[in-house]
Amino acid sequence: MHDESAVGSREPLVSVIIPVYKVKEYLDTCVKSIVGQTYRNLQIVLVDDGSPDSCPMLCDEWASRDSRISVVHKRNGGLGSARNAGMKVSTGEYIWFVDSDDFVDLNVLEQVVSAAQRNQSDIVIFSNTNDLYADGKYSMIGENPVIEFTANDNDEFKDVFGRLTDAYLAIPAWNKLYRRAFLQEHDAWFNENVNVAEDQIFNIALYPHARKVSGVVVRGYHYVLRPGSLSSNTFNPKTLESRLRAYRLVHDVLSDWNPDALNFYRNELLMQISVIVDSLYVRHGGLSAADRLDIINEIMNDDDVCEVAREAKTLSHRNGYIAWCVRHRFVIGLKVYGRIVAGMKNLRRK
Repeated sequence: MHDESAVGSREPLVSVIIPVYKVKEYLDTCVKSIVGQTYRNLQIVLVDDGSPDSCPMLCDEWASRDSRISVVHKRNGGLGSARNAGMKVSTGEYIWFVDSDDFVDLNVLEQVVSAAQRNQSDIVIFSNTNDLYADGKYSMIGENPVIEFTANDNDEFKDVFGRLTDAYLAIPAWNKLYRRAFLQEHDAWFNENVNVAEDQIFNIALYPHARKVSGVVVRGYHYVLRPGSLSSNTFNPKTLESRLRAYRLVHDVLSDWNPDALNFYRNELLMQISVIVDSLYVRHGGLSAADRLDIINEIMNDDDVCEVAREAKTLSHRNGYIAWCVRHRFVIGLKVYGRIVAGMKNLRRK
């Protein structure tokens, strides 16, 4: 057994929370990258979210090999539920959420904790790379670099927020180190009633309260893309509900705190609506034509979707088309879009 209890005792404890569900092919790579961190004072919480594969056993094996690792076994409840379960048992001064199909470079945490301590940050935001996993190998296909900054109050953070949002750095939870006391002060928990957009809901609610936020140029978080992982998902009616709930929270928060940033999130909702319409025809899960029409009408009649279609300065031709269809209540336009996308994807499979 590896005992780290005496190591790094003068360094703040960092709780690393890793939700685990159906990732047996990726879990060892992820956990190896955490236990091998040059920053040693860690509490590593593996949350087995009722995984039906060999992940529960793999988690227990890791706990037997490193005393810094503990395992929470629970019934399946989704990503938010798993992260909350990890937070409940965590004791670190800082909290870091790592997805179990991703991995990190071994010096990431040392650099990020150093910035957090130096600037007394509530949140530290760092860079990531996008890696493709195929044929048993990882290859980098892009990166999201953070421009280094230190915001010493919320107004200074507000000034850089738009730039972070446009670079897709504001939404994820995994590219951030959080000061535990800050999360506790604002009773921050993940919403367990959504199946997507958990990170967006969690972070946007926190940002108006952040006193000190830092950005560091550390590119060591590898966000892993898996071919087919999205295309295998069938239409889920809860996804539309979750996306709308996330947008409503974003709208309520940003309307008061930072209205200039709202356009990005309006475009994000339009993009997600296009994905939902696409899934009605590509991965519809046996829905009838009448069912699909009902869902499209539900989208068309939603007040927030209509507001977004009116107000958004669209950032892509696709978003512009979706917004135009909603504004003009052109139901057949969304049906045609879904069928065209379905046809193109079917052709690619042949």
